[in-house]
Amino acid sequence: MVLDAFCGCGTTVDTAESLNRQWIGIDIAPFALSLIKRRLKDTYGDDLSQFEIRGTPTDEPSAIKLWEQNPFAFEDWWLTELEVFATTYGKKGADKGIDGIGQYSIPKVDKAVKVGFQVKGGKVQAKDIDALFGAIAKHKYDLGVLLTRYKATKPMLLSATQLGQFEAAYGYKYPKIQIMTLAEFFAGKQLNLPKDNMTFKSAATIGKASKQNGLFE
Repeated sequence: MVLDAFCGCGTTVDTAESLNRQWIGIDIAPFALSLIKRRLKDTYGDDLSQFEIRGTPTDEPSAIKLWEQNPFAFEDWWLTELEVFATTYGKKGADKGIDGIGQYSIPKVDKAVKVGFQVKGGKVQAKDIDALFGAIAKHKYDLGVLLTRYKATKPMLLSATQLGQFEAAYGYKYPKIQIMTLAEFFAGKQLNLPKDNMTFKSAATIGKASKQNGLFE
């Protein structure tokens, strides 16, 4: 059994998995556990051992509880679940209107589609849509996504619709601003973004070592 009580980005856990060892990884940051989960899935695919994650939100009530305890951890967790790079990772910084950044590729198009994400745990209104639109324009992003704990108001939905679409090459079109609620996230809603998420480089697929007979017996 391999124990890493400060597993961080998951290097020790990854190594233990590659050697077919049983392992336990511990970290106080929910986003770190989400990051390790993605790393292991990218690396081992169908060959990944079954494992259980404890302490990260599994439904809307547990996500709300995380927000109430630590809004920044909530922000990092949600962005990482969407495989988006959080700009601060748990640290309070100047509010530039963008909490996360994603890059996506379109087939036959060399230029990446850049998406700015903003996370809102409190009440939201139409002016938040305008603020996000201004932020993505300032930072020269192509699209914006508002992640919100609360249901979007009708004026918000109208404002987002009126901002129109981003038109990429070969007829690909995406809403300039999209909204996803916490309830929609747990219901499995998918954002209308290019399918190939290039935000994080996929870990190289490697073969596992031969199983070590008798290791756990």
